Amino acid sequence: MSRRSGQCGSVYVKGSQYIGRYRADVPGQNKRVRRTVIIGNINQFTRPKAERWLSKFIEDEGINDESHLARSQSPVVTFGLAARGWKNLHLTVNKKRSSQRSMSCELNKHILPHLENTPLEEISYPLVRGLIQTWQREGLSRKSIKNLFGIVRAIYNFQFDEMAQSGKPIVSPWLVKWKKVAPPKSVQRELPYFTVTQMAAIVNAAKTQLNRALFALAAGTGARAGELFALRVETDVNLNEQTVTIRRSVFEGEENTSKSDTGDEDRTRTVPIDASVAMELKKHLRGRRYGYLFETRNGTPLRLSNVLEDKLQPVLQKLKLVEPGTGMHAFRRGRISHLVYCGVSRQVIRDWCGHSSDKMVDHYTKMLRQHHAPEMAKVKPLLDPSWTPIGPQLVERRVAR
Repeated sequence: MSRRSGQCGSVYVKGSQYIGRYRADVPGQNKRVRRTVIIGNINQFTRPKAERWLSKFIEDEGINDESHLARSQSPVVTFGLAARGWKNLHLTVNKKRSSQRSMSCELNKHILPHLENTPLEEISYPLVRGLIQTWQREGLSRKSIKNLFGIVRAIYNFQFDEMAQSGKPIVSPWLVKWKKVAPPKSVQRELPYFTVTQMAAIVNAAKTQLNRALFALAAGTGARAGELFALRVETDVNLNEQTVTIRRSVFEGEENTSKSDTGDEDRTRTVPIDASVAMELKKHLRGRRYGYLFETRNGTPLRLSNVLEDKLQPVLQKLKLVEPGTGMHAFRRGRISHLVYCGVSRQVIRDWCGHSSDKMVDHYTKMLRQHHAPEMAKVKPLLDPSWTPIGPQLVERRVAR
């Protein structure tokens, strides 16, 4: 095989198109396989031009190079094999528990069924485009598809780096750009959020003081659920100064660093609370000075699934506020929206809520209808009789000019 001469391929006509035929090495096989490529319409190419096009294509693909032959003689690395290495050596080592769970679920449910036995070197633009079309047919949103694309790219790049460091023949760098394969944007359903009135109603409808304090603090700070569950009385709650300090997060009973889109995993932020929220916390603690602010009878932190099922959903059903996807994060969206409409500076909102940019603040800001009337009062009515009328003659003059 190593002594084979190069090839230029052959050209033939099929219908109204020139088709190029050539042979390529395939990993795990000693013989080359026949491949074809569409060159173009016979009205656009002469045969000599089509032959030159095919020769250049073969050269650009590196089919005659020794490196191409070496890759074919190397063990086949499938996407499934690369994915296992990525999970064991990267995902479980470098990512939080929440990320491990979500990304593993996406990988097993939506990616491996389509790519598990696919050789890594065959992942190209056409394959990725087809994969994205499949995800669209499955009803996945554009955001979900982008996340899946990112996982595929991460696994490919991980295997590329592993092979490069070992000195073995390597696949090409990842070349597929998201902008070139992304599905068109569609109208997205607005994510659920609570208004100030709704948040107050939820607090008042809570049956226990723990639930009242939890919902009041979620509404008064906009903190994420995991961050609320990780608050400790002795270090993070100061009722005299009316502040809470967010240092960590809890996922499935285990502490992690707090989520931050600033790139700084250890960022700590202090958030002020108003007197009404501080009073609810004081009633809840009843003088307790240690342990988690919100804890179970065994002293362990709360879990999100239990809070949603046993504490929040019954209240939402009672108040008829149940919508698909409504959960603890609706407090965060409502709080940030309220701060924006109250005129709090974007810098302060970013500091309180843990966002790195105004773009994220805008993403969370929802249209609060209670602010429509005062804002519309500033706008002059469209058909106000005090407007100076513009007669037909004046309009004609302007057009003539």
